[in-house]
Amino acid sequence: SIEYRVYTGGEWGEWTNVGMTGSSPRNQFSVQATFSDGTDNRVQFRGSDVAGNGPTLSEELSLTVDTTGPEFGTVSPGPL
Repeated sequence: SIEYRVYTGGEWGEWTNVGMTGSSPRNQFSVQATFSDGTDNRVQFRGSDVAGNGPTLSEELSLTVDTTGPEFGTVSPGPL
């Protein structure tokens, strides 16, 4: 099984299962998580195999979220 947790706002959330079943030497999955604006966001994964080995933890992956839109100064046409 594969689980993930999210760090935002200064604390880790609960572990959440990604919903994978079965076994394979390589698997792909996706998760949808909510993060805060700024640089203090992390996600971590852990996995166990069908034989009961684990869980093994991934490194903490840092994420930056920027929800601020671009700003423009005065725009004027250039010379022709």
